[in-house]
Amino acid sequence: YGALYAGIQRANLVLKNIDLVPATGISEEDRSTIKGEALFLRGFQYFLLVHNYKEVPLRVVPSNEDESNKPAAKEEQLWKQAEDDLKDAISCNLPVTRSGDEKGRIEKGAAIAMLAKVYMAAEPTSEYRRYDLALELLQDIVNNGGFSLMTNYSDLWDPNVSCDQESLW
Repeated sequence: YGALYAGIQRANLVLKNIDLVPATGISEEDRSTIKGEALFLRGFQYFLLVHNYKEVPLRVVPSNEDESNKPAAKEEQLWKQAEDDLKDAISCNLPVTRSGDEKGRIEKGAAIAMLAKVYMAAEPTSEYRRYDLALELLQDIVNNGGFSLMTNYSDLWDPNVSCDQESLW
């Protein structure tokens, strides 16, 4: 719980300050990629919080110490925040694939798959339980995402094989 809010705080700090970096210090493509990564991480962490705890405080700006007793948000607000963050991340400049030392960093397919997971995991009575949208997103990943199944199934548990063609993140 606490670690998730620490991650949300970091993402909020990045999102608040990334536009303050002068254009001479960062390209617009990199700025968009960093925003997409921060939005993905915040959306992912809100997904974990709402999925496990239902109603928790919602913080979308960096927190001050005097905000420690913020009341819990309604579950629907938290599902919406996770969805909005992931949709915004998808619209950013997240790369389709990464290579070399960047393998394992967030890619567009990870954000799309996480959004699909939000749609599948929401409570059955929630407007965010949308299997139809999840199926559409996942079919797009399968058909256009550049992913495929491993030829040797046991390689999935081999510690020497990581970030393979099945890895979304």
